Amino acid sequence: MHLPMEIYDHIIFHVQNKENERHLYRQDDARHYTLLDSETRRDLEALRLVSKAFCRSASSWLFRRVVARHGSSSNSLALEQLVKLSNSSYAAYVCHIDLEFENATRSADTANALYVEDLARLLSSCLVKFTNLKALEFHKPPPHLCQERRRIYIDTVISPLRDVRIPNLAELEVHFSIAHDFRHFFPAKISPSWIPVSDILQNLRHLGLYVCANTDQHDQRDGMELVMLEYAAFLNSTHAHHLIRMVELAPNLKSLAINIPNILDLDKLDFSPSLRLQSLCLGGVSISSHKLLSLIEQSKETIRYINFSPVKLNSGTWQQALMQLCTLPRLLDFRTSRSGYSWRHGLASQLPPNSYYCLNIETVNPLDRCALGNLQRQVNANRIVAGFPPFTELDYQYIDQLPLETAMQYLERYRQIDAPMA
Repeated sequence: MHLPMEIYDHIIFHVQNKENERHLYRQDDARHYTLLDSETRRDLEALRLVSKAFCRSASSWLFRRVVARHGSSSNSLALEQLVKLSNSSYAAYVCHIDLEFENATRSADTANALYVEDLARLLSSCLVKFTNLKALEFHKPPPHLCQERRRIYIDTVISPLRDVRIPNLAELEVHFSIAHDFRHFFPAKISPSWIPVSDILQNLRHLGLYVCANTDQHDQRDGMELVMLEYAAFLNSTHAHHLIRMVELAPNLKSLAINIPNILDLDKLDFSPSLRLQSLCLGGVSISSHKLLSLIEQSKETIRYINFSPVKLNSGTWQQALMQLCTLPRLLDFRTSRSGYSWRHGLASQLPPNSYYCLNIETVNPLDRCALGNLQRQVNANRIVAGFPPFTELDYQYIDQLPLETAMQYLERYRQIDAPMA
């Protein structure tokens, strides 16, 4: 019996989406090309063998997002296989490509160095053949690459964007060792044949900028990781303007992620007034509450996911910030880890030394935690309205916290009782 293709597509959609249906976190993901788990891949591969119709429908999901991982596991493609895929009929299904290094140990240095050279030689000509490519993700480079190979890797990341027009590119994630590496997006000498970086960034809907290595022993999230000698002369904080410039040149983003091991000050970043974010992920940054809340306010009707891990406030309080987040009608998830106050803030000096415990908010003000409880309950209310199941106390630790309004009433009564008699 011949069935309409829509029936096959519907069956395949539910097979590939079953993992999303099991996990609350993925049901409201702002990005579209999630990585299939091993079980789902096996199911889709089996369905491809049933009939030509199932093969066509399942292939569109199997090859939608591919991983070219050096030292690859069974769920990823080596570079050679990626090249073969680019020359096959399945290339049209590929929308998202990840480029990763699986083995970052010193024993793999030679192999990684040779792989970087292969990548530089093959990548640009390979990517141009994926006519529906919409997302590129360059993962963390090996930490022990020599300076020459590290520069080759940086050029390998930038060259396809600069030399090859990828007309549908809407998502870009770049992991570089240090913030100083991002300067290569803005060279002093520019060839007339190059595609301007502003053109690339202007078309993006998602931008992820990741710095992988610490450069300052005294300015880290936890102060524990050693700084490699070759990075010590290039402080991430000094070269933050390269990342800031990239964000400012991307006015049409729906999703933004910035992550850095040191604490990077974003107060000099002028967010485009046209930004209407659905997802905001910031890690290892400091920012004034006014600037942060202004960005979120202009995205009030669209933002669904926020992750601060960590964000340090330069001014204002988390109590005020979190209460404003409670007014976001479409916020479906809020995550934070070790957020708190920067060294500029007066409250920071009152905090105890670094703790072994990972707190949502590092603060001496109990009302900050009460405000977080209010926000977690409001997020659950938003989820129920949107048709998603609420998070439990395992996900949201402060969901049973005393409501902020009640805590403020208790605090006011205590102050009145404690006040000296007139």
